[in-house]
Amino acid sequence: MKRNILAILIFLLILNGLSGCGMVQEIENEALTVSTESNKNEKTIKISKKTSEKTTNKFENTTSKITDDENNISSSAIKDKTTEAIETFTDESIHSVIENISKDIILEPNKKTEENQTVTAVTSVPVVKPQETVANITSVLNLQTNVDNINNIEVIDGVTYVEGILIANKTYALPSTYYPGDLQQEVKQAFNLMQSDASGQGLSIWISSGFRSYNSQSNIYNGYVRRDGQSVADTYSARPGHSEHQTGLAFDLNSISDSFADTSEGKWIAENCHKYGFIIRYPKGKEHLTGYKYESWHLRYLGVEKATEVYNSGLCLEEYLGITSTYNY
Repeated sequence: MKRNILAILIFLLILNGLSGCGMVQEIENEALTVSTESNKNEKTIKISKKTSEKTTNKFENTTSKITDDENNISSSAIKDKTTEAIETFTDESIHSVIENISKDIILEPNKKTEENQTVTAVTSVPVVKPQETVANITSVLNLQTNVDNINNIEVIDGVTYVEGILIANKTYALPSTYYPGDLQQEVKQAFNLMQSDASGQGLSIWISSGFRSYNSQSNIYNGYVRRDGQSVADTYSARPGHSEHQTGLAFDLNSISDSFADTSEGKWIAENCHKYGFIIRYPKGKEHLTGYKYESWHLRYLGVEKATEVYNSGLCLEEYLGITSTYNY
């Protein structure tokens, strides 16, 4: 390319009958400019190639971090590792290099360098924003891990069952017309046996609050809201239609207070209630999953087999069934 331009300039010099050091100097300057531009393009291409290779290697390292064996890692851990890997990939230095190149490089389509390498047009390079990338992918992961498995859910007359278990929580409400009227007979029988065995151990347990209708729960909940405000009330009291007491399968024991957990009765219940078909419905450390504070006194009947499975799993009912417990209003 340099030779062609130099030849043209010399030809023009001859045609115009020009001579002298002035024109020769102009020719030399023009040749120097061409050489400089050519070298600049070569360096730019090399920088672009090097940056591309660096970014590719960075991304390959990132993807390798995400391919952990799903059988050995929880969904929350996957999200944590993914976020960490993405943040590594979206290092500001990489984006700085890409951004600078996008400002400097403007190549013509199919322009050939002296090394006969074809370069496609590059007018701009989109710059990925690290914060937006992490937020978007985390959002997708949340959708994949927090959405309930609808294949296990069945709704009959407005009542939700998951794997055959009646559910009333912050996500799934009971209709206001659902009214068993009392604790179910099977629940009463299981409690009577548990109460008798506890008595044989010198312990005293009793039901302080059993079945509640939709209207009764509404009055109780609204009273707490007036006293503590809705955000606080929602941590320990269910909105009407969302209370397990309305199912006729749950009840509160003894003092209905935090102190119950430290009593002999509370400790015995925690270790043995599953043997009678009950679980502590809102266990300690699971508040973010159940939607409620730890309630050592609140028992839910599942039947001996299912209650034992849940107890041995160390999971709360939401985890065990793979469902959520969050208000959508």
